[in-house]
Amino acid sequence: MRTTIGELAAAGVLSFGDGYRTRRDQLREPGYRILRVADVADGVVNRTGPDFVSEELTAQIGSKLSEQGDILLTTKGTVGRVAEMPAGERVVYSPQLCYFRLNDEDRLSRRFLSLWFRSAEFVRQASHRANNTDMAPYINLADIRSLEIEVPPIATQRGIVEVLGAFDDKIAANRRVVAVSGELMDTALSEALASGSTTKSVGDIADFHNRRRVPLSGRERELRVGGVPYYGAAGLVGFVDDQLFDEPLVLVGEDGTVVTDDGTAVVQYVWGPSWVNNHAHVLTGRTVSTELLAVIARRTRVSDLVTGAVQPKLSMGNLKRAQVVVPTEVAAVEHTIHALSGSARALSDETARLAATRDGLLPLLMSGKLTVKGAEKCAGEVL
Repeated sequence: MRTTIGELAAAGVLSFGDGYRTRRDQLREPGYRILRVADVADGVVNRTGPDFVSEELTAQIGSKLSEQGDILLTTKGTVGRVAEMPAGERVVYSPQLCYFRLNDEDRLSRRFLSLWFRSAEFVRQASHRANNTDMAPYINLADIRSLEIEVPPIATQRGIVEVLGAFDDKIAANRRVVAVSGELMDTALSEALASGSTTKSVGDIADFHNRRRVPLSGRERELRVGGVPYYGAAGLVGFVDDQLFDEPLVLVGEDGTVVTDDGTAVVQYVWGPSWVNNHAHVLTGRTVSTELLAVIARRTRVSDLVTGAVQPKLSMGNLKRAQVVVPTEVAAVEHTIHALSGSARALSDETARLAATRDGLLPLLMSGKLTVKGAEKCAGEVL
């Protein structure tokens, strides 16, 4: 059955909404922690944000207070990150998050809906809607209401969930190892700094490649869909048919999402063929490796260097002047970080292949072109 999110909501199968718009005078503790877009990664919810909403506003917050099992979808900036709200601390959703609450799982499986939000079909529809703005990519509730989804019988949904859930489990395990690798790299840098350090500027240790960036409009990207990642200030925006770079890069947010809650830069470490728009600075290491540069960059405080009241901006000149602490002796830490980053890249590449296989199977399963039994055979060949 082909239907829309809005029709499912009208039928009482699910409810959905965006987050609570908190005024500054409503921030206080004790209260509910605010969950923001940056706190939601694919499959992961990080309840570590520093801002809280007064508990006195519980009635006013209403349904925008989290419930275990809510499906979360990021709707601004990096549109389309999906996670399920785990048990534990309840939080207040920020306006750039959309939540989906299942009311009738005999008609629509929670896990099936979560998988669908990761599918190429959702990405296609969301990309078309998100690109209707000149600001950061954004989809609103009306856009979400209009999303079309193929809903098979519940038995089929559950079979799909069982097969594709095995991919999710492996992907989650890989991501945990990658996260630990990142922590170990940061620890290795701390140990190297304890043995001796010097203060430099980002411009002293990195080369900038901003002149090679080329922005593409949403319409241009629609006409140039391919397999090359297209990156913006805070993450992956889409895929295009050609590359500007083919090497490890450190991307630092320039416009829009440019600073984290703790005042450090928004940093991405990417590798392989890529296209970068003009909302992210493009760096490689000069006096240190690009991998070590990525670890250092994530520690770099830039909050005092950001300008623009409406649209935050971290200019190239200001980023070049940003102060960083570098180990006096880098050989040992470079060796450690090289090994850890190589392992993390390999796992991330495997994760991308698994996700692509999972996402490729989903529309085939939903359309009936592939049976659950056939999908189980495909899964057994790659897992």
